[in-house]
Amino acid sequence: MRHLTMKDYRVLFGAQDAPYPPELQEHLETCEQCAAIHNIAFASARTGEPSDDITVPCASSDDVYELFRNRLPLERFVPLMSHLLRCEECGGFFDLLRGREAPSAQATLAQEWLESARRALEAAKCSLKEIAVCRVTNVYAYAASGEDIVVEVTGRLKSGTPFTLKYDPVQTVFRVATASIGQARLRRHVNNRWIEGWSETEGAQSGCSFPSNCVAIVQIIEPGDAMETIIRTVPYSHLKKASGETHANR
Repeated sequence: MRHLTMKDYRVLFGAQDAPYPPELQEHLETCEQCAAIHNIAFASARTGEPSDDITVPCASSDDVYELFRNRLPLERFVPLMSHLLRCEECGGFFDLLRGREAPSAQATLAQEWLESARRALEAAKCSLKEIAVCRVTNVYAYAASGEDIVVEVTGRLKSGTPFTLKYDPVQTVFRVATASIGQARLRRHVNNRWIEGWSETEGAQSGCSFPSNCVAIVQIIEPGDAMETIIRTVPYSHLKKASGETHANR
């Protein structure tokens, strides 16, 4: 089923007191998810209350809603947090839901990470426009007890070079193929200070490591400063809890 798009929401918002277009009205009557988003986002507009806090959701608004229902899969949880940090529309929709609905465990984790990431970015003075979007690619069993996991996240630098982040209870490990580095510089901001250089080599890969439960900033500067990528790590505890919630809801 195709859900309502940003364009559809703008049409609905522009309708004011006029009837909605039949195809959009029919969708709202048959799609629980879009109806719920509509009811929350447009409540003040339909009741005559001030509407200056109404945010028209972008394509990721469905995931924001799922976050508040505590049923967003881990593989979408990580990229959504990065998206919330950069997207004014989804960030506003997240704040709108947070003000009108009791936050779920996942939404609480996202809020904690967003606050930590914003503080870290402010301390590091990094631009939000160059943040890499990461996706969960593997969740490994870590111990026979099943209590711990390893979460592998992948993404691409601004140049297109792939990288990996592996989160475990002790550390977060950042790796990129050594052959792809060239003259690129690496800086990482941890515990309110910058550390320069590729500090670790493992086989054909280079990178660095961080404590598992901090928000670290990795800055990759390509030759000539023509390209730059910002990566923020997620506390391991957030990923473990989000993974546990996902499995519990299946």
